[in-house]
Parts: sequence; C-alpha cells; structure tokens
Amino acid sequence: MLEALFIGFATLIGLAAAFMARTRNLVHAGFALFFLLFAQAALYVLAGAEFTAIAQLVVYVGGVLLLVLYGVMLTARSLGDAEPQTGVFQQWPAALLALGLFILLLAAFPPHVFERTAPIAQSARSLPSIPHAGAAEATGFELLTGWLLPFEVAGVFLLVALIGAAYLSRHSSETP
Repeated sequence: MLEALFIGFATLIGLAAAFMARTRNLVHAGFALFFLLFAQAALYVLAGAEFTAIAQLVVYVGGVLLLVLYGVMLTARSLGDAEPQTGVFQQWPAALLALGLFILLLAAFPPHVFERTAPIAQSARSLPSIPHAGAAEATGFELLTGWLLPFEVAGVFLLVALIGAAYLSRHSSETP
C-alpha cells in the first residue's frame, strides 16, 4: 500500500513538474506548482517526517505559492503572445544535461538511502536525550542546539534579502 502511494505521489510530482516546464500560462504553472508541493508534502509524511510535511504545507503551499499566484493574477500582464526564449535546439541539450545531473545525483546517494526503512525517522524517534521524542520534537531540538548558528545565519540572509527587495521595489516605483 505504501509503495502504491509513493508511486502515485512521485508520478504526480513528475507530471506537475513536466507541465510547469512546458506550459506558457503562468497561472497554470502556479497551480501545477501547488500540486507538486502538496504531493511533496505527502511524500514527507510517507517518509515519517511529519514536521517537514507541515512546514512544507504552511510555508510553501500556504505562503509563498499563494503570494506568487496572487501576484501573477493581479498584475494583469499577459505573456501569451510572447515568443519563447528557447528553441528546440536548446531543449535537447538541456534535457541531456538534466538527465546526466540526475544520474550523477543518484550515484552520489549512499546505498542506505534506498532501503525500505527510514533511518532518519527511526533515529529521530529514539533520541536518548528526549524521552518519547517524535520527529517534530527531535527536529526542533536539533535546530535549537546543534544547528542554531546556521539557522540564525539563514535568518539574517533572509532578512537582508527582504530589506533589499523592499528597497529595490521602492526605488523602482519612484522612477518615471
């Protein structure tokens, strides 16, 4: 049963990604991204990473994707008449490069990644420092102990990006 669910969600991810890459309508691509991110959250649940699935739904599906869709819908800018920037002669090398990178990434995975059990979820549930810890508690504990500095640095980078985006949007709207 789990294998069938995994295959179904993985197929949905592949189809949504292919549709996003091929469609010329930004709204349709946004809705395909919605299905892709939702199916990815379902794969996280199947892998035993409930916290990551909830974060995926709240942050990406609930926040970022809706902002992108509203931004695209409210700008009233149609790209339907625009000419594509790539031709067929660029698509085949890009497809071969993507396939080569996929094979390279597959070869880079350690062999235990493809086992039937989820070693990360099992080790997170059996942490000796937190009795009866689930995946969410273990993730929070690790984020605030061993990964605190990288977590804070990422937060500072996101704050700088937010300030830069506000600065650029303010100055670009003032110019005639």
